[in-house]
Amino acid sequence: MPFIAPGGLLLANTSHGDASVAALDPRPDLVATVHHRADDYRLDERHLEDYLVPTKPASADANLIRQSGRGIAYTRTACAYVFRFTPGA
Repeated sequence: MPFIAPGGLLLANTSHGDASVAALDPRPDLVATVHHRADDYRLDERHLEDYLVPTKPASADANLIRQSGRGIAYTRTACAYVFRFTPGA
């Protein structure tokens, strides 16, 4: 995980496992999803509990994700995910 200052944001997608590893880390909170259609991007802060739920729970292993360099499959996806690192977490 790169250094992120307390209160800082991380924008990540799942292509190389960045969002997958961040989702397994207890320090950041998912604060928004990013959706893309044509040339339009939008942030969504609703129903975040529906995202980053692995289709195969056994695949949610940070070491395996880092080794493969690939993200895992989720039941509901977004183009990218925004995480906030809570101060003191």
